[in-house]
Amino acid sequence: MWGFWIINIIFGILAIYLLLLGLRGIILRRPFLFPARLLFWMFLLGFLPVTINSARFLFDNQPVSFRLIMLIPVPMFGTLLIFLWRQLRGYMVWGITDESLQDALHSALQSLNIQFEETISRVRLTSLGADLQVSVQSWAGTAQLRIKQPEHRAVLKDIAEKMNERFRSAPGKVNLTPSILYNPSCDL
Repeated sequence: MWGFWIINIIFGILAIYLLLLGLRGIILRRPFLFPARLLFWMFLLGFLPVTINSARFLFDNQPVSFRLIMLIPVPMFGTLLIFLWRQLRGYMVWGITDESLQDALHSALQSLNIQFEETISRVRLTSLGADLQVSVQSWAGTAQLRIKQPEHRAVLKDIAEKMNERFRSAPGKVNLTPSILYNPSCDL
């Protein structure tokens, strides 16, 4: 019985988080950046009930082979968490179009006086000797910004802050797809 309540509380927290994230985009009608690791914690909460449910079979009066099979999700969950921890570095950008992302990024780099060169897969910050990785999913209205060299994380934070300032002052085109898809209160 306690497991039922824990699972419902966890899913309630996730629903509230997604609702607030989606409403932010819908109400403000502008792109925004947030640390990608927030999504890691969301995934952690989302998969926690499966892991708890699987782990509880350790203490049931079931055959050993059944208990071992029910434990398979535990190492899978651990592996997924390691992958997500590495993948979800940097910042997520929601509500963007290709043009609004490029305008905000260029504006941020220019206001920070950072010289840069663009290629298809990265933005080379020539004055710092760093690589800014920009991954855009324009159909979904999302992007991810990561800096390859960990010693330049503070620069990435500055870039994100400047981009958010730009989106507040001149949001440009907005793609509400992530706000609608991740908002449990919206009907398509």
